[in-house]
Amino acid sequence: MFDIGSAVVLGLVLTGLVTMVHTLVVGPGPARVKVLVCLGVAVVVVLLVAASDFAHQQVVLDRSLDTLNFWSQLVVAILLAGLASVAWEGLRAVKNVGSNQ
Repeated sequence: MFDIGSAVVLGLVLTGLVTMVHTLVVGPGPARVKVLVCLGVAVVVVLLVAASDFAHQQVVLDRSLDTLNFWSQLVVAILLAGLASVAWEGLRAVKNVGSNQ
């Protein structure tokens, strides 16, 4: 069965990842550093939570975080970084409503 919620989330994550790659390729220096820091923090946080006692309670796509291997946890971190990028761009766009650029 087609789940529209998962498709929307994956679309948002894809948008975030494209934005992050675009920033890495053509963005200014400080923006590139922000993208790398965002990716690094996402990886560290996911691996830290996966190694903690709370990993069994963190469920991603119907699987708890402690049942995922390292590479799957890395994919989750990249997805979270992409979602954070979308949220950041959305916040920036809403904040700039009404101002000339």
